Amino acid sequence: IAGHISRKSPSKDLEAISETLNAGSAGIVLVVDPADADEVKTSLVNATKVTQKDLAVDSERLDEEVDEAYE
Repeated sequence: IAGHISRKSPSKDLEAISETLNAGSAGIVLVVDPADADEVKTSLVNATKVTQKDLAVDSERLDEEVDEAYE
C-alpha cells in the first residue's frame, strides 16, 4: 500500500504526513475506507495529534497490487 501511495500521491501529500511528526517521535499511518474513518478516529482519543487526508485511490488497481504482493 505504501508503494501505491508513494507512486500515486503528489509529493506534497507525503510531505504533509512527514510534517505531522516531530523529530524523535513515532506515528502510525492508517489506510481505511472513508466509511470507517469516524470509527477509527474514536480509537485515537489518546493521540497527541491526528491528521486526516483523503486520497483518490483506484480500488480495483489497489486490490490487484495487494494480490500481487502476496504471490
